[in-house]
Amino acid sequence: MAAHQTAVAAEAEREVERLAGCIGAATMDPGTPECEVDDPSSLVGAFSTGYSDPGGSAADCWSNRERPVRLGVCSLGPETGYSHRLLATGDSHSHQMLSAYQRIAQERGWRIDVAGRAGCHWNARPMLKSVQESIDLCTEWNRQLEDYVRSHPEYDGYLVLHSSKQSVQAVGDEDRTEALGAGLAEAWAQRPDLSVPVIAIRDNPIFEENADVFEREVVPCIEENGDDAATVCARDREAVLRDDGSAVAVELDPNARLVDMTDYYCGPETCSPVIGYLPVYADGFHVSRPFLVTLAPFLGDRIAAALGD
Repeated sequence: MAAHQTAVAAEAEREVERLAGCIGAATMDPGTPECEVDDPSSLVGAFSTGYSDPGGSAADCWSNRERPVRLGVCSLGPETGYSHRLLATGDSHSHQMLSAYQRIAQERGWRIDVAGRAGCHWNARPMLKSVQESIDLCTEWNRQLEDYVRSHPEYDGYLVLHSSKQSVQAVGDEDRTEALGAGLAEAWAQRPDLSVPVIAIRDNPIFEENADVFEREVVPCIEENGDDAATVCARDREAVLRDDGSAVAVELDPNARLVDMTDYYCGPETCSPVIGYLPVYADGFHVSRPFLVTLAPFLGDRIAAALGD
Protein backbone atom coordinates (compact mmCIF):
# COMPACT_ATOMS: atom_id res chain seq x y z
CA MET A 1 0.00 0.00 0.00
CA ALA A 2 2.81 2.42 0.88
CA ALA A 3 4.51 1.77 -2.47
CA HIS A 4 1.22 2.38 -4.28
CA GLN A 5 0.65 5.66 -2.43
CA THR A 6 4.19 6.77 -3.25
CA ALA A 7 3.60 6.02 -6.94
CA VAL A 8 0.30 7.90 -6.93
CA ALA A 9 1.94 10.91 -5.26
CA ALA A 10 4.82 10.84 -7.75
CA GLU A 11 2.40 10.84 -10.68
CA ALA A 12 0.45 13.68 -9.09
CA GLU A 13 3.69 15.67 -8.68
CA ARG A 14 4.35 15.24 -12.39
CA GLU A 15 0.82 16.43 -13.15
CA VAL A 16 1.35 19.51 -10.99
CA GLU A 17 4.54 20.33 -12.88
CA ARG A 18 2.81 19.82 -16.24
CA LEU A 19 -0.32 21.82 -15.37
CA ALA A 20 1.17 24.38 -12.95
CA GLY A 21 0.17 27.30 -15.16
CA CYS A 22 -3.56 26.54 -14.99
CA ILE A 23 -4.28 24.77 -11.67
CA GLY A 24 -3.95 25.71 -8.01
CA ALA A 25 -3.22 29.40 -7.42
CA ALA A 26 -3.27 30.03 -11.18
CA THR A 27 -7.05 29.50 -11.22
CA MET A 28 -7.44 32.58 -9.00
CA ASP A 29 -5.90 34.79 -11.69
CA PRO A 30 -8.33 36.08 -14.34
CA GLY A 31 -5.69 35.77 -17.05
CA THR A 32 -5.17 32.03 -16.57
CA PRO A 33 -6.23 29.79 -19.49
CA GLU A 34 -8.51 26.86 -18.78
CA CYS A 35 -7.00 23.40 -18.76
CA GLU A 36 -8.45 19.93 -18.64
CA VAL A 37 -7.68 17.73 -15.67
CA ASP A 38 -8.53 14.09 -16.33
CA ASP A 39 -9.35 13.15 -12.74
CA PRO A 40 -9.68 16.20 -10.46
CA SER A 41 -10.66 14.21 -7.36
CA SER A 42 -7.61 11.98 -7.77
CA LEU A 43 -5.32 15.01 -7.97
CA VAL A 44 -6.89 16.55 -4.87
CA GLY A 45 -6.42 13.40 -2.83
CA ALA A 46 -2.97 12.40 -4.03
CA PHE A 47 -0.98 14.46 -1.56
CA SER A 48 -0.62 13.42 2.06
CA THR A 49 -1.18 16.04 4.74
CA GLY A 50 1.25 17.04 7.45
CA TYR A 51 3.93 19.71 7.29
CA SER A 52 7.61 18.79 7.21
CA ASP A 53 10.43 21.19 6.53
CA PRO A 54 11.96 20.94 3.04
CA GLY A 55 15.08 19.09 4.27
CA GLY A 56 18.05 18.37 2.04
CA SER A 57 20.37 21.33 1.58
CA ALA A 58 17.59 23.53 3.02
CA ALA A 59 18.49 22.14 6.43
CA ASP A 60 21.66 24.25 6.25
CA CYS A 61 19.57 27.41 6.61
CA TRP A 62 17.10 26.11 9.20
CA SER A 63 17.54 26.57 12.93
CA ASN A 64 15.40 24.47 15.27
CA ARG A 65 16.64 22.07 17.93
CA GLU A 66 20.40 22.65 17.86
CA ARG A 67 22.14 23.91 20.99
CA PRO A 68 23.68 26.42 21.06
CA VAL A 69 21.46 28.21 18.55
CA ARG A 70 23.04 28.67 15.11
CA LEU A 71 22.23 30.99 12.22
CA GLY A 72 22.55 29.16 8.92
CA VAL A 73 22.27 30.65 5.43
CA CYS A 74 21.78 28.75 2.18
CA SER A 75 21.43 30.02 -1.38
CA LEU A 76 18.89 29.43 -4.16
CA GLY A 77 19.42 30.31 -7.80
CA PRO A 78 22.68 31.23 -9.54
CA GLU A 79 25.78 31.85 -7.44
CA THR A 80 27.10 34.35 -9.99
CA GLY A 81 25.64 36.49 -12.74
CA TYR A 82 22.38 37.16 -10.89
CA SER A 83 20.43 40.40 -11.40
CA HIS A 84 19.27 40.66 -7.78
CA ARG A 85 20.52 39.22 -4.52
CA LEU A 86 17.88 38.92 -1.80
CA LEU A 87 17.81 37.64 1.77
CA ALA A 88 14.65 35.74 2.74
CA THR A 89 14.12 35.23 6.45
CA GLY A 90 11.46 34.21 8.96
CA ASP A 91 9.92 31.23 10.72
CA SER A 92 8.47 28.04 9.22
CA HIS A 93 5.99 30.10 7.20
CA SER A 94 9.00 31.60 5.44
CA HIS A 95 10.81 28.25 5.21
CA GLN A 96 7.78 26.59 3.60
CA MET A 97 8.27 29.00 0.67
CA LEU A 98 11.58 27.47 -0.41
CA SER A 99 10.02 25.58 -3.32
CA ALA A 100 8.48 28.84 -4.55
CA TYR A 101 11.65 30.84 -3.95
CA GLN A 102 13.67 28.20 -5.80
CA ARG A 103 11.47 28.56 -8.88
CA ILE A 104 11.49 32.34 -8.69
CA ALA A 105 15.28 32.42 -8.37
CA GLN A 106 15.84 30.05 -11.29
CA GLU A 107 13.31 31.63 -13.63
CA ARG A 108 14.30 35.26 -12.94
CA GLY A 109 18.03 34.85 -12.52
CA TRP A 110 18.00 36.03 -8.92
CA ARG A 111 20.04 34.74 -6.01
CA ILE A 112 17.89 34.26 -2.92
CA ASP A 113 19.74 33.54 0.30
CA VAL A 114 17.61 32.02 3.06
CA ALA A 115 17.83 32.02 6.86
CA GLY A 116 15.09 30.65 9.11
CA ARG A 117 14.31 29.70 12.68
CA ALA A 118 11.41 27.63 14.02
CA GLY A 119 8.86 29.81 15.82
CA CYS A 120 11.04 32.89 15.41
CA HIS A 121 11.40 35.75 12.96
CA TRP A 122 13.31 39.01 12.45
CA ASN A 123 11.80 41.15 15.19
CA ALA A 124 13.45 43.42 17.76
CA ARG A 125 10.91 42.55 20.45
CA PRO A 126 11.15 39.38 22.60
CA MET A 127 8.74 36.67 21.48
CA LEU A 128 5.85 35.75 23.73
CA LYS A 129 6.18 32.04 24.46
CA SER A 130 5.34 29.76 27.35
CA VAL A 131 8.92 28.51 27.76
CA GLN A 132 11.63 31.02 28.65
CA GLU A 133 14.32 29.00 26.86
CA SER A 134 12.41 29.40 23.58
CA ILE A 135 12.34 33.17 24.07
CA ASP A 136 16.06 33.25 24.85
CA LEU A 137 16.98 31.11 21.83
CA CYS A 138 14.92 33.29 19.51
CA THR A 139 16.56 36.41 20.92
CA GLU A 140 20.00 34.89 20.31
CA TRP A 141 19.08 33.86 16.77
CA ASN A 142 17.89 37.40 16.08
CA ARG A 143 21.17 38.77 17.43
CA GLN A 144 23.08 36.53 15.04
CA LEU A 145 20.79 37.51 12.16
CA GLU A 146 21.33 41.21 12.82
CA ASP A 147 25.10 40.68 12.96
CA TYR A 148 24.88 38.89 9.60
CA VAL A 149 22.74 41.61 8.02
CA ARG A 150 25.05 44.39 9.20
CA SER A 151 28.11 42.57 7.86
CA HIS A 152 26.53 41.78 4.46
CA PRO A 153 25.57 45.09 2.81
CA GLU A 154 25.40 43.54 -0.67
CA TYR A 155 21.69 42.67 -0.63
CA ASP A 156 19.26 44.36 -3.02
CA GLY A 157 16.26 43.54 -0.84
CA TYR A 158 14.98 41.56 2.13
CA LEU A 159 12.04 39.15 1.94
CA VAL A 160 10.40 38.76 5.34
CA LEU A 161 7.55 36.44 6.26
CA HIS A 162 6.29 35.03 9.55
CA SER A 163 3.28 33.25 10.97
CA SER A 164 0.37 35.46 12.02
CA LYS A 165 0.09 33.22 15.10
CA GLN A 166 3.20 34.89 16.55
CA SER A 167 3.12 37.54 19.28
CA VAL A 168 5.84 39.75 20.76
CA GLN A 169 6.23 41.86 23.86
CA ALA A 170 4.15 45.03 23.77
CA VAL A 171 5.22 48.44 25.02
CA GLY A 172 2.74 50.69 26.80
CA ASP A 173 -0.78 50.33 25.47
CA GLU A 174 0.19 48.67 22.17
CA ASP A 175 -2.13 45.92 21.03
CA ARG A 176 -0.78 42.67 19.60
CA THR A 177 -0.66 43.90 15.99
CA GLU A 178 0.92 47.22 16.90
CA ALA A 179 3.60 45.45 18.94
CA LEU A 180 4.40 43.04 16.10
CA GLY A 181 4.60 45.89 13.60
CA ALA A 182 6.76 48.11 15.81
CA GLY A 183 9.13 45.23 16.55
CA LEU A 184 9.45 44.42 12.86
CA ALA A 185 10.23 48.02 11.93
CA GLU A 186 12.75 48.30 14.77
CA ALA A 187 14.53 45.18 13.47
CA TRP A 188 14.51 46.33 9.84
CA ALA A 189 16.10 49.61 10.92
CA GLN A 190 19.30 47.63 11.61
CA ARG A 191 19.94 46.95 7.91
CA PRO A 192 23.09 48.74 6.75
CA ASP A 193 21.43 50.71 3.93
CA LEU A 194 17.93 51.96 4.70
CA SER A 195 17.32 52.68 1.01
CA VAL A 196 17.36 48.93 0.32
CA PRO A 197 13.74 47.74 0.37
CA VAL A 198 12.20 45.33 2.83
CA ILE A 199 9.48 43.28 1.15
CA ALA A 200 7.05 42.02 3.76
CA ILE A 201 4.92 39.11 2.53
CA ARG A 202 1.65 38.82 4.39
CA ASP A 203 1.11 35.44 6.00
CA ASN A 204 -1.20 32.91 4.41
CA PRO A 205 -4.66 32.36 5.94
CA ILE A 206 -4.74 30.14 9.03
CA PHE A 207 -7.43 27.70 7.98
CA GLU A 208 -7.09 25.68 11.17
CA GLU A 209 -4.41 26.42 13.78
CA ASN A 210 -4.42 22.92 15.26
CA ALA A 211 -2.98 20.22 12.99
CA ASP A 212 -4.90 17.45 14.76
CA VAL A 213 -8.20 19.27 14.30
CA PHE A 214 -7.34 19.88 10.64
CA GLU A 215 -6.65 16.17 10.17
CA ARG A 216 -9.80 15.18 12.03
CA GLU A 217 -12.28 17.69 10.59
CA VAL A 218 -11.02 19.33 7.40
CA VAL A 219 -9.22 16.44 5.71
CA PRO A 220 -12.32 14.18 5.80
CA CYS A 221 -14.35 17.01 4.23
CA ILE A 222 -11.79 17.21 1.41
CA GLU A 223 -11.70 13.42 0.97
CA GLU A 224 -15.47 13.13 0.84
CA ASN A 225 -16.00 16.00 -1.59
CA GLY A 226 -12.95 16.00 -3.87
CA ASP A 227 -12.75 19.17 -5.94
CA ASP A 228 -16.21 20.18 -4.68
CA ALA A 229 -14.43 20.76 -1.36
CA ALA A 230 -13.49 24.13 -2.83
CA THR A 231 -16.99 25.29 -1.93
CA VAL A 232 -18.31 22.67 0.51
CA CYS A 233 -15.38 23.02 2.94
CA ALA A 234 -14.78 26.77 2.55
CA ARG A 235 -14.79 29.19 5.48
CA ASP A 236 -15.46 32.92 5.76
CA ARG A 237 -12.44 35.13 5.05
CA GLU A 238 -12.83 36.86 8.41
CA ALA A 239 -12.56 33.51 10.20
CA VAL A 240 -9.17 32.53 8.74
CA LEU A 241 -7.35 35.80 7.98
CA ARG A 242 -5.19 37.21 10.77
CA ASP A 243 -3.12 40.36 11.02
CA ASP A 244 0.60 39.60 11.22
CA GLY A 245 1.69 43.21 11.85
CA SER A 246 3.39 43.56 8.46
CA ALA A 247 1.13 46.37 7.26
CA VAL A 248 1.84 48.34 10.44
CA ALA A 249 5.59 47.83 9.99
CA VAL A 250 5.49 48.90 6.34
CA GLU A 251 3.81 52.14 7.37
CA LEU A 252 6.69 52.78 9.78
CA ASP A 253 9.48 52.15 7.24
CA PRO A 254 9.58 54.41 4.14
CA ASN A 255 11.44 51.77 2.12
CA ALA A 256 9.30 48.78 2.99
CA ARG A 257 6.68 47.26 0.68
CA LEU A 258 3.78 44.93 1.48
CA VAL A 259 3.08 41.93 -0.74
CA ASP A 260 -0.36 40.50 0.00
CA MET A 261 -1.17 37.24 -1.80
CA THR A 262 -4.50 36.71 -0.02
CA ASP A 263 -6.53 36.85 -3.24
CA TYR A 264 -4.71 33.72 -4.42
CA TYR A 265 -5.90 31.88 -1.31
CA CYS A 266 -9.37 33.38 -0.98
CA GLY A 267 -12.35 34.66 -2.91
CA PRO A 268 -14.19 37.86 -1.98
CA GLU A 269 -16.06 36.17 0.88
CA THR A 270 -14.53 32.76 1.59
CA CYS A 271 -11.23 30.89 1.73
CA SER A 272 -11.00 27.25 0.73
CA PRO A 273 -8.75 24.30 1.60
CA VAL A 274 -8.87 23.25 -2.07
CA ILE A 275 -8.17 25.60 -4.98
CA GLY A 276 -7.85 24.59 -8.61
CA TYR A 277 -7.75 20.84 -7.89
CA LEU A 278 -5.00 21.18 -5.28
CA PRO A 279 -5.03 21.02 -1.47
CA VAL A 280 -3.91 24.42 -0.19
CA TYR A 281 -2.70 23.39 3.27
CA ALA A 282 -0.36 20.76 4.63
CA ASP A 283 -1.68 20.95 8.19
CA GLY A 284 -4.12 23.85 8.36
CA PHE A 285 -1.58 26.65 8.77
CA HIS A 286 1.34 25.70 6.51
CA VAL A 287 0.81 25.78 2.74
CA SER A 288 1.25 22.60 0.70
CA ARG A 289 4.24 22.35 -1.63
CA PRO A 290 2.10 21.62 -4.73
CA PHE A 291 0.07 24.78 -4.19
CA LEU A 292 3.23 26.84 -3.70
CA VAL A 293 4.56 25.57 -7.04
CA THR A 294 1.53 27.19 -8.70
CA LEU A 295 1.79 30.36 -6.59
CA ALA A 296 5.46 31.00 -7.45
CA PRO A 297 5.08 32.98 -10.71
CA PHE A 298 2.52 35.35 -9.19
CA LEU A 299 4.61 35.84 -6.05
CA GLY A 300 7.62 36.48 -8.25
CA ASP A 301 5.71 39.17 -10.15
CA ARG A 302 4.75 40.92 -6.89
CA ILE A 303 8.32 40.78 -5.55
CA ALA A 304 9.69 42.11 -8.86
CA ALA A 305 7.23 45.02 -8.73
CA ALA A 306 8.29 45.79 -5.15
CA LEU A 307 11.91 45.88 -6.33
CA GLY A 308 10.98 48.30 -9.07
CA ASP A 309 11.50 45.88 -11.95
